[in-house]
Amino acid sequence: MPELKARINSVLQSKKLYDKLLKSEGKYRLLVENANEAIVVIQDGMLRFFNPNAVELIGHPENALTTEPFVEFVHPDDREEVLEYHTRVIVGTRASSAHSFRVVSKNDNTKWVEAKGVCINWEDKPATLNFIADITARKRAEEEMRYLAFYDCLTGLPNRLMFNEHLNQALAYAKRNKSLLATLFLDLDHFKRINDTFGHHVGDLLLRAVGERLIRIIRKSDILARNIE
Repeated sequence: MPELKARINSVLQSKKLYDKLLKSEGKYRLLVENANEAIVVIQDGMLRFFNPNAVELIGHPENALTTEPFVEFVHPDDREEVLEYHTRVIVGTRASSAHSFRVVSKNDNTKWVEAKGVCINWEDKPATLNFIADITARKRAEEEMRYLAFYDCLTGLPNRLMFNEHLNQALAYAKRNKSLLATLFLDLDHFKRINDTFGHHVGDLLLRAVGERLIRIIRKSDILARNIE
């Protein structure tokens, strides 16, 4: 009888532990499914788990997410970097720094995302648990800031700041390779007279037209900039 009682107690304890685990799993699943971020588990290049926000963010139906390699949803130019990041996380044991890349939806809509992954054990095999956030708005703001910093608002040409950066790089390259380079400064004759006679809006149109013509005749490796004193 004592042995039977001990076995019954053991079974009851196991049942209680199992019930606790089920409750715990339910809580975690509820948290994951209702999290603001997209959460995915990647293993052997495939998505093994994803919450509803991940489906919405990636922009593909669930059946595609479970049958296609994850990199198929990544912009082609970013796939190699994403695979390298995944490998680094798998090899390490700590959370890696966040990295950004682009995902492409079924309708070819591109979004910038930022992901942070950590290595976990998923069904007795290593995998990555990834928290992914949509940073498209932030990227657009950064691009706008960069445009304002490096481009002339009137003509759309690079400004003096960007020209100086390219010039320094070209000078360094020429020095290393003992090659030559050339800079050409152009000035429009009687431009002030055009502004005074026809108005600044006509002068602006002229500057844009000149810029467009010059762009068509220079090489891709050349840079055309507007230098405003």
